[in-house]
Amino acid sequence: MARRRAPIGVCTLVLLALLASCSSSARSVSGGPSTSTSTGPSTTTTTIPAQDPSAGCSANGAPVGAGETVRSLTTAGVAHPYLLSIPTGYRPARPTPLVLSFHGYASNAREFAALTQMPTEGARRDVIVVTPEGPNHTWQLNATGSDAAFVDAIVATVAKSVCVDMHRVYASGFSQGAAFTIIYSCARQNRIAAFATVAVDFQLGCEQPVPYLAFHGTVDPLVPYDNGGIGASIPGKVRGTLLNMGDWARLDKCGAVPTVHTFSYEIVLRTWPQCTGATSVELYTIIKGSHTWPGANPKASPLYTTRQIDATALMLAFFGLHHLPGS
Repeated sequence: MARRRAPIGVCTLVLLALLASCSSSARSVSGGPSTSTSTGPSTTTTTIPAQDPSAGCSANGAPVGAGETVRSLTTAGVAHPYLLSIPTGYRPARPTPLVLSFHGYASNAREFAALTQMPTEGARRDVIVVTPEGPNHTWQLNATGSDAAFVDAIVATVAKSVCVDMHRVYASGFSQGAAFTIIYSCARQNRIAAFATVAVDFQLGCEQPVPYLAFHGTVDPLVPYDNGGIGASIPGKVRGTLLNMGDWARLDKCGAVPTVHTFSYEIVLRTWPQCTGATSVELYTIIKGSHTWPGANPKASPLYTTRQIDATALMLAFFGLHHLPGS
């Protein structure tokens, strides 16, 4: 069956122009009919058996200590920083999940870590978190460019020194970093087990079914939620979020009509049923949400962000349900 997706060239042009405000976060928005009501989204993670340990599981030398450190990797003669967060419960011989966290345009690794609290929440769940800093605080929207090679090198470097479960490597991102997350992960579906994004949800190149989780605000002024909307960062009308999610559902061979859960006047969750294999497609719509990370640390965000939902915790819970098939 032919898979329908948004043209990569158009989406790339759209997302290259994301403004500096993308780095700050986005409010939440949502809308649409509901078929059920719940008290709140679940952030419970199921335990997945450790698989496929990295070289770091048997590395010699001093053990890696818990906590966050700033590291640097030189590619093409240029040193690029990244944050490496090791959970307190880390054990050198136990393969541990790893999450890549990509900041928005004009942001940086430290700012994004503070905004999302991904390293802090990851530490609570025994997850290694890597927050790369895009060269010049931006990301090339190219699966084979120097930025993608930089991230490949980070993963390889971390896996040599830290005990990573290579079947449980995930990616997440916001705004331009969300576009990069999709493009990077779609080109590496044999390495990235699942991914999640905030504010950008175009289908940008995936060819095989994949677990995908998205968050989008209904009044996002930069990347509109509604089909045909025109945003400050988009040269022309946008393909709407619900249509985009339909593209992901078709890719995963899910049922065409999602189940809709309303958690509050602010939060609506859509889940597409009967996806192929162990994949899943989910969308959290934040009613009247803007362009920010849902549940962002208010001290790190100049914009209002709903506290009724925590995108970071929900992403980590979602990742905990998925892994690459065993070899």
